[in-house]
Amino acid sequence: MANYWPIRRLKTPEHRRHVAERLLDLREVLRKEVTEKPGAGEFKVATWNLMHFGGKGSYRRQSESLLYIAQIIDHFDLVAIQEVKEDLDQLDDLVETYLGGSWDYIVSDTTEGDAGNDERMAVLYKKSCVEFDRLAGEIVLPAELAIANAAGLAEDSEFKDHRQLARTPYYLAFQAQWFKFKLCSVHIHYGDRSGRDREIRAAEIARLARLLTDRSDKERKREIAYLKALKWDTTPSTANYILLGDFNIHSGRNDIAKRALVENGFSVPHDIAALSTNTGREGHPFDQIAFRLNDDRFTQGAGGVFDFRPVVYRREDTEFYWKTLGIKSLVKRGNKPGNAAEDISDYLTTYYCRQQMSDHLLLWTSFRIDYAEDYLKTFLDD
Repeated sequence: MANYWPIRRLKTPEHRRHVAERLLDLREVLRKEVTEKPGAGEFKVATWNLMHFGGKGSYRRQSESLLYIAQIIDHFDLVAIQEVKEDLDQLDDLVETYLGGSWDYIVSDTTEGDAGNDERMAVLYKKSCVEFDRLAGEIVLPAELAIANAAGLAEDSEFKDHRQLARTPYYLAFQAQWFKFKLCSVHIHYGDRSGRDREIRAAEIARLARLLTDRSDKERKREIAYLKALKWDTTPSTANYILLGDFNIHSGRNDIAKRALVENGFSVPHDIAALSTNTGREGHPFDQIAFRLNDDRFTQGAGGVFDFRPVVYRREDTEFYWKTLGIKSLVKRGNKPGNAAEDISDYLTTYYCRQQMSDHLLLWTSFRIDYAEDYLKTFLDD
């Protein structure tokens, strides 16, 4: 359960009262849209690009924002976070102070080079629901799947030496009840929605999905041979893969980046595949969750996008922030709005909300993983 005592870090009674009201509203919306959503399974998985999380300046989250972020995360069982910066102090604070002892996290190293942007991948998980299965690594593509070998890219002088994905994918093993799975968190190449950038994006997704599909197939083949040798049921499988993160996929049913997931062996839940996850004026399904399950006892349940904007840092809160906190607490250096309260409404709901929360919305899905009764009933006719 998320901790609320950090609300005492806020300096004034008015501010504490305001944040308590926002948290109560946030709890209610999350209850309706996540906890009690019809069709949701027992195990809820999410992905969230937290935009320069742990970064300096205006990206350094304040206590108010960390309370909101923790409240959202706490409604899921496992959350993959992208754009965690090199400094881990804020991630430590989020997990240890705001989420508390019921949560833990695993984090990757930073990806070097300009394309890597000094970013890490983090996976936060609720310890009462999920167990880390001792496997963690970063995906390295073999030579035959190198991005530079994608059609039309090898001759590109600007790209020919970029053999791997721009940001190294993070690969981990977990177990939730009897559900064993590998999880791969990604932040795919960013750029224009068409042309060379789209080709690179599609190549990264296709090569990674193909690699994981091949791993899944080989793992499953070994499992079946082992189970058959023991004359056991071949239904159980640990070769279950979840691929999720910021794919930077733009709108359009025929976007080649989105097709690359399905054409290379992964399923994308229909209820979330086209949902917009960026907060810009033109919405795009940047973030995706895809899966490849070899154990058909586990099935995908309902999911969705959680939009925090109607609940926190709202336009109707402008007067509160203007009068109670003052303009200085809202303005980053070099980007000052006017001196009237109405002039900061756009700033509050765009720049400030994006930098204190994120420019991405959280995307989630669920899995039905409790088949205990079905399993026990198999022994009734034994």
